[in-house]
This record gives sequence, structure tokens and C-alpha cells, in this order.
Amino acid sequence: MIEYYIIEDWRNWVSYMSPDATFKGSFDINGSIYDIYTKTRVEKPSIVGITTFEQYFSIRREKRNKGSIHISDHFNKWESLGLNLGKLHEVSFVVEGYKSSGSFNFKELDVFVKRNK
Repeated sequence: MIEYYIIEDWRNWVSYMSPDATFKGSFDINGSIYDIYTKTRVEKPSIVGITTFEQYFSIRREKRNKGSIHISDHFNKWESLGLNLGKLHEVSFVVEGYKSSGSFNFKELDVFVKRNK
């Protein structure tokens, strides 16, 4: 099991602040630099109960508050770094605020799925 995160705008905490996160590399998408980290969660709650699983993070270096996210570019980069992508069982778009206040105005979400045959 793997959790995938694309962090676009962070203020108070990002995964690389965790001492057990591992830096894997950086890449550029549409003029933005992302740093890639992995982390192993040991015996933590998950969609299948308490288990050990991997987390993959793409963390945008510059903060921003609007724009597009090209998710396939992140998955392609993770794969090129040798990260096992597994199979998707659940997909959700989540906005989280860690030790923060404010609001989020969601205007549009377009999801395109390309199936390999």
C-alpha cells in the first residue's frame, strides 16, 4: 500500500521536516521545482487497518495559492526514480490545513484517466 502526496503550498509543516523522510531527488514541472521524499509509516492507521506502508511526496518549493497540478508528471517522475507505484484503489482530492486557519475556495477539478491496454 502506498499513499501519494503532491504538496503545492505549505506554511507550517512539510514531510521533509520528519527525521525519517528520505530525499529522492528534484524535478521541474512548468517552471516549478518539486522535491521528492519518501517515508515509511510503521503500524499506522490506513484504509486496510493498522499496517506498514509507504508515502511518496512531491513538495513544491515556492508557495502559491492557485494554479494547475499535472498529476501524471509526478507519477512519471516517481516511477523514473525507481519508486514502486502499485495499483490505485482509492483516489481523493484533499485540502489540509496543519496548524493553520483560513479558507479554501474550490472552483474546478478536471480529472482525465488514460488506461493502458
